[in-house]
Amino acid sequence: MEGQLNDRLQLQVIVDVAPDGRTARSRSRELAMTGIYQKRGAWSEGVFENRYVKDNGVWKYQALHFYPTFTSDYDKGWGKDAQPVPTASAILPPDRPPTEIYEIYPKRHVPPFHYRNPVTNVETRYPPTGGPSAQILKTALAETGKPRAPKPSGNLETAIAEAERQIERVKDYHEIENLESAYGYYLDKNLWNDLATLMAKDGSMELAQRGVYKGYDRVRGFLLNVFGRGGEGPVEGRLGNHLQLQPVIHVAPDGKTAKIRIRLWQQMSQGDRASMGAGVYENEAVKENGVWKFSVVHTYNTFTANYKGGWVNSPGGGLPGPSATYSPDGPPTMVFAMFPKVYLVPFHYPNPVTGRRVQ
Repeated sequence: MEGQLNDRLQLQVIVDVAPDGRTARSRSRELAMTGIYQKRGAWSEGVFENRYVKDNGVWKYQALHFYPTFTSDYDKGWGKDAQPVPTASAILPPDRPPTEIYEIYPKRHVPPFHYRNPVTNVETRYPPTGGPSAQILKTALAETGKPRAPKPSGNLETAIAEAERQIERVKDYHEIENLESAYGYYLDKNLWNDLATLMAKDGSMELAQRGVYKGYDRVRGFLLNVFGRGGEGPVEGRLGNHLQLQPVIHVAPDGKTAKIRIRLWQQMSQGDRASMGAGVYENEAVKENGVWKFSVVHTYNTFTANYKGGWVNSPGGGLPGPSATYSPDGPPTMVFAMFPKVYLVPFHYPNPVTGRRVQ
């Protein structure tokens, strides 16, 4: 909906699969930035404790449970405005009452952990006040552990080959996730040469409607001349954090190419001007001489805003466009405008449960 912001970042995901490989539990953090342009804005944070079940070979949610930690008005912040936990909807009443009744910040509350301490294997010790009830604790701990290994094929050589292929794809996923994280760290500190080395020889880069730069040398020149203005490294008085979050990585069956969707959350400042922003990358990678590199880097910016006023009163809807001093090799592949305009960033993958493409 135009003029409405609803950015929800999923962080610190812990997943535990039951020994039989049929059910699973997860715990994750959510940081939410919501609001309606020129009306209201809010920060909120909380914890998900979810359950999953494998239904006809496909993982699906069995139960989704969100525990808010705090919610506050954007301008006032959590130091001055601590709002109560939301209650049942009057428009669409629930089927059952809440499984737990609790208060949130500034009151104390610890959502139940589904897992034991990963080092001591001891159950979590909760405070005398603010912890879950005894009844909740009875069902909190999950039966988790390593998934049961699949039964081997009748042909031993075939089974070994398939196991080796699966291990290679897992290694590929890990290496690509590291590639994405390295990109964010180099971008934070303006290390343009190191950032350029992450690109494939014929790779392309497209950032913030500046157009497409093609090939390693052109991408490197773009980073140094447009972003670095001829310089490299951190600049005193300038903040440029670029967090890479929620990666969705699909490696091709042959292990030679991959596609990645990842969220961007940034904190910027220069002098006394501070801003924040978000976006989505739809990237592609290729294994070049045995090393994963970016073949396509393409960011879709969704919003940017001055810190003072936030996304409600101070959104920056404009994008820089092509450089006048270091022209791109091609125009933007998709023209868009940021919040308060809202658009759908194309997905490279179908719905993981239904298999349907987003329309």
